[in-house]
Amino acid sequence: MPFWKVYYSVDTLTPEDKSAISQAVTKWYVAGGLPDFYVNVFFLPLPPSNFYTGGKPEHKKVSIEILHIARQWDPTNAAAAVRIKSSFDQILKPFTLDRGVHLEFCVAESPAALWRINGIDPPEGLGPDQQELAEVNKKLLEQSFESRV
Repeated sequence: MPFWKVYYSVDTLTPEDKSAISQAVTKWYVAGGLPDFYVNVFFLPLPPSNFYTGGKPEHKKVSIEILHIARQWDPTNAAAAVRIKSSFDQILKPFTLDRGVHLEFCVAESPAALWRINGIDPPEGLGPDQQELAEVNKKLLEQSFESRV
């Protein structure tokens, strides 16, 4: 489950920007094999009185915490890290750097074994010895999200 927390200076991102960013982020993860309902993007506006860098208020900045749970990246694969960061830059650049907005993001990872959705352990959170349960839980999750639509 990618979990993006986007902190941004007030008036830096429009509702249309937020929609476009969340759709592009979702598309990127879906292309990598995740179901769209795993992708979460939260936008948290901050006024200058609550957004400081170097002890000074920020007026045009986007900072993003990206938490990966469903899939882990090999930290020793420098080429993969560059590809991931470059992909995220491409998604975010039109809304930040191209507009003179400072952009910063970091990716953290958490063990999938500590992840749960609607009381169900997603298949990625179960080991190979639990493959049968993973298949059952995959169907339960799909049904859970289909019922919302």
